[in-house]
Amino acid sequence: MTASPWLDQITPRNRGLVALFCGLQVGLLVLPVPFVGQAGIALVVLGVLSLFVVTSSVYRATLFLIFASTVIPGYLSNEHLLLPMDFKFAEGLFIGVMFFALLSVLKDRVVLPQTPLDRPVTVFLLLVISSCAIGLYLGHSTSQLLRDVRYPLYYGLFFIVTAFFERGRQAGFHYVIVLIAAVVGLEYLVEFLSELNLSISGQFHRVARTEGLLLPVGTLLVAALWLYAPGRHGRLIGAIALVPIALAFILTVGRGMWISATAGFLALAFLFIRDRQRVGLRGGWSLLFVPVIVLVIGSTFETLADTGVGAVATRRLGRVQTFDEDRSISSRLISYRVAVTKIARRPVLGGGHGETVTFPVIMTEIPHIATLGHVDNVYLTLLLRMGIVGLLAFLWIYARGMRLAYRLFQTSPDDGVRFYAAGFFAVYTAMLMYGMGDATLITTRLIFIHAAALGILSRLAAEIEK
Repeated sequence: MTASPWLDQITPRNRGLVALFCGLQVGLLVLPVPFVGQAGIALVVLGVLSLFVVTSSVYRATLFLIFASTVIPGYLSNEHLLLPMDFKFAEGLFIGVMFFALLSVLKDRVVLPQTPLDRPVTVFLLLVISSCAIGLYLGHSTSQLLRDVRYPLYYGLFFIVTAFFERGRQAGFHYVIVLIAAVVGLEYLVEFLSELNLSISGQFHRVARTEGLLLPVGTLLVAALWLYAPGRHGRLIGAIALVPIALAFILTVGRGMWISATAGFLALAFLFIRDRQRVGLRGGWSLLFVPVIVLVIGSTFETLADTGVGAVATRRLGRVQTFDEDRSISSRLISYRVAVTKIARRPVLGGGHGETVTFPVIMTEIPHIATLGHVDNVYLTLLLRMGIVGLLAFLWIYARGMRLAYRLFQTSPDDGVRFYAAGFFAVYTAMLMYGMGDATLITTRLIFIHAAALGILSRLAAEIEK
């Protein structure tokens, strides 16, 4: 199903409604910030560009939503692009995408397709809403509840993608993610170099932000691209994008990211072994080249700049074995213990959204008490908020998604579909592993990417099963 451009379909009957919403959207995106300085100019430009993209095609609007919500660093969004009622800029775009998707469904009588992931995603979203009712019943802070629930509801983008996905564009989605990863890598390099003083040997400034998770994702997608993407131009694009991605990936010194990326490469190796006769020996070399290139780029940069990356990485990896000396690991384990205690009180349905964990953070320069709405583990966070029922619903989505991806990879005659399925299988093997030390699959704006990826996969599976 292909979404037709909106601008060619505006009639006198709906012109007033569209104009009204456009005016409201401009007001939402522009008026709250004074027209002073670069922040105001940036918001005006983003607002106008957003309106243009959102009103052109629902699927393209979804890709722009994913791009804008990821490449704009979180601190810029929170400081300069914050909307009324504490709405974020990406959430304003999300509202616009939802509105035009609904209008398109009503006007063009779009038939919502039935896909294999409809039921698990619906059950999960219903449990999220039910969890809010539990949180209100237990008297949790309303502001904390609203902060917690906004992110799981982003999975609603899944249904927009399944309805308006443009056939044949699945490989393009992976290319967009690789592009985003390259942009994030460049942002990391700019921040790193701005803090680097080459006159001081061994100086190191670690860059760590939420969007940095796109670095291992981009690395895995480049490997999948070299293995399975049709055409040669895509491989060249992947090679160019890998340079900033690889360098920034090394500079993050993210132990969890490195471990999860290793799991993703093992998943790709599994697919290669199952399909080695079709891909041939060339594919095996491609699979080996990507991690080697990442290490070579990082080692070369370390040698030329003498930044101390290697020494910091060695210390961080060594402290994993003696976690009592590592502040991040010890604090994380303390928060886990508090979370498990609360989970044991309400194991089936959880404590609802708005539930918090409070624990002492003592291995810092200034000891303090931390109160958080989640812990750095997606599975414990789900158990804390939604209990065993919520965790099973979440695992149902991704377990079925992984199974669909593997089946598409094995049975589809379309190289573009096989490339998409292989990339999905590798990336979400890595993400589910990364969830052991981070809650990004349920607590960040990157959920827009996860929901869209699930929607495209489910739509492809539905079309093949017809």
